[in-house]
Amino acid sequence: MIHAQPTMSAAVKLAANVSGLEEKEIYLPLKIDAGHWTRILNGQAHFPIDKLCEFMELVGNEVPLAWLAHRRGKGLHMLQSEAERQLEQERDARVEAEKKVELLTGILKSK
Repeated sequence: MIHAQPTMSAAVKLAANVSGLEEKEIYLPLKIDAGHWTRILNGQAHFPIDKLCEFMELVGNEVPLAWLAHRRGKGLHMLQSEAERQLEQERDARVEAEKKVELLTGILKSK
C-alpha cells in the first residue's frame, strides 16, 4: 500500500489516515495552518519538509520515510547504537566461553 502511493504528498496523507488521529490532532501540534493542511491533503500544497520527523513521531508510523526509501531503490533497517553493538559482542563472547567451559567440563568428567 505504501509503495503504491504516487507522490510523497500521497504518502503523507496515507500516514495521517492510518494514524487514526483527527486532522486537528496532527496540524495543531505541528503548527500548520488548517487551510494549508487541507491543501496538503488535497495535493495542492507541499508538506513542510522540516516537520517530517515530528510528523512521523506524531502519527506513529514512518510511511513517508518508507515511501521515499522505496522510491529511491533503498530499504530501511534499524541502526544499532554503539552500546547495543558492544553488548552483542560481549554476549557472543560469553556464549563462546560457556561452550568452552562445557567442553572442558565434559572432558574432565570422562577421565
